[in-house]
Amino acid sequence: MRIRLVPLLVATAVGAGCAGETEEPPQTFTAADAQRLSVIAPSASEWDWPERPTSTGVSDPDDEVPETADDPLIAALNDQIRNLEELGGASSKWTDDHKLAHLNVSAMSTALDAQVGMKAYREFLHAWGDTGGFGVAKDEDVDGLGDEAWVIWIVGNGNQVTYQWRNGNLVTEAHVHCYGICPTDVDGAAREWADAVEAEARSADD
Repeated sequence: MRIRLVPLLVATAVGAGCAGETEEPPQTFTAADAQRLSVIAPSASEWDWPERPTSTGVSDPDDEVPETADDPLIAALNDQIRNLEELGGASSKWTDDHKLAHLNVSAMSTALDAQVGMKAYREFLHAWGDTGGFGVAKDEDVDGLGDEAWVIWIVGNGNQVTYQWRNGNLVTEAHVHCYGICPTDVDGAAREWADAVEAEARSADD
């Protein structure tokens, strides 16, 4: 699984089910779906964002996961995702003087690969929050997003909330980092955005 969000997430700091439990569902989403969903702008009733992404990127499924990494947490993550296959993915970032939002969408070759990748990234993010000089205020499974979902809230250097969820073979990660003027409920604002992306993903799957 080419989890392109890792370098972007770590830069902001200066920012599950298990495979094999269920029968493999049919592959539904493609790289084109991932690219289309990745540009859905963050939305929250009490928070203004730039209308257009400040940066975008497309992942190449042929790129190999690096054998080594300077950060031991990323190295451990890479070891877990090395054999997962991605059909394609894309990401977008919106930022201003007070906040950053990052949306990453990956279409994996199978739902089982998507499950394994989600579990690995959740473990990485929790460890990063615990050891990076911050603190994990919340790590919970959540309902109402895809087939399975979780949220992690890291405090310190502002508030950072990450939702990750799976629709079949599609993995979506919505990350919000507020380091300036923030809404009263950063978690709620991030969930509102995640719900908007999820609604579009479900409509695409109909």
